[in-house]
Amino acid sequence: MKLIISVFFTLVLGVGTGWIVANIQHSRGGEHFAPNNALNPAVAVPEKEVSEDAEIRVVNGESYNFGKMMLGDTESWIFQVKNTGSKPLELRLGETTCKCTFVSEGVFDKDGKEPTVIAPGDVLDVELKWTPKSKTIDFHQSAELKTNDPARELVVLQVRGRITQTLQVSPDYVALPNVNTSDGATKEILLLCAMEEGDWSVTGLQWSDEKSAGFFNIEIVDITPTQMAVDMDAKSGRVLRLELKPGMPIGAINQTLIIKTDVREGVEVACQIAGNVISDISIVGRGFDPVGQVLQLAPIESKVGGRATLQILVKGENHKDIEFEITHVDPSDIMHVSFGEKSTKEKLTRVPLIVEFREGTPAVSRRGSLNKFAEIHFKTNHPIVKEVKLYVSFIVK
Repeated sequence: MKLIISVFFTLVLGVGTGWIVANIQHSRGGEHFAPNNALNPAVAVPEKEVSEDAEIRVVNGESYNFGKMMLGDTESWIFQVKNTGSKPLELRLGETTCKCTFVSEGVFDKDGKEPTVIAPGDVLDVELKWTPKSKTIDFHQSAELKTNDPARELVVLQVRGRITQTLQVSPDYVALPNVNTSDGATKEILLLCAMEEGDWSVTGLQWSDEKSAGFFNIEIVDITPTQMAVDMDAKSGRVLRLELKPGMPIGAINQTLIIKTDVREGVEVACQIAGNVISDISIVGRGFDPVGQVLQLAPIESKVGGRATLQILVKGENHKDIEFEITHVDPSDIMHVSFGEKSTKEKLTRVPLIVEFREGTPAVSRRGSLNKFAEIHFKTNHPIVKEVKLYVSFIVK
């Protein structure tokens, strides 16, 4: 009987002890996992104290990224400047990075003598405007505000983005080296626009050199998506098919194509075209520049005179039947021009061209620049090359 009572009291004591321990652990666990928020007074965050001085804060940020804009456009952005201090905030204009960025008028004293004052808690709108003058990948402009905030005496407001050109040609330089006058040449010029299709058009074409303009032809056709992908900003475009017709005189090509449009009240773009024309007829010899078609002579002594001989070379199926006739010499009283004896081989005909300054020739200069070059013109019976012109640079002492 005593044994049964002893076991009973031992069980009761064990259960009671376990219940007490479990409650203590549960109580401690509840404190350990209490939520860490504003309802827990142990972790409450105190509010920021208001500054005893003037304090500047740009509510919507001190830097604005406009993405991209067209060259020549004007855009603006308003920065909201707030006084978060307890004293009046004084602002004065500082430096700007260039003339195409400025702060709107009426807000600040441009001379910087009188401050613009913002009362505690008030907000001032500061507008910046900019007009890009050149295309750039990274456009970055800024304007400074001088303040009486002891912690921030200078605040820099910034605008940045990318500038796109409304209209451009690609390429803007076309090279036509060694074009045979019998064949001519063709090239494609892309006209790319940042405006949508239908919002603009080509209104006219103009050539800088009217004398050679008749040898050029332009056909305007639709652009393909692949061609337009040359410029990531292009939304539309045209293809200008340039043709240099056969028959252009031998020598240098120096032409500019001016493309007129109705974009932005008549924006014009230009493409330079340069190169040289060769043919079945060519001229070689000491001192002769085949690109400019200019013969450069050493100074000539009047009492001695001088002489130069060039070689006219003719190739092609008509070379054996070629004939030349001098049609113009300037100055004809100073410079005497004639042809030597023609020699013909299977694939080439050679004709000497003799330029002579006789003994006693008066002093004269035809070096070019202020004194234009001397000229020699001769016509041919070639089916394509009807006339050849060359120039002579000389001085007689």
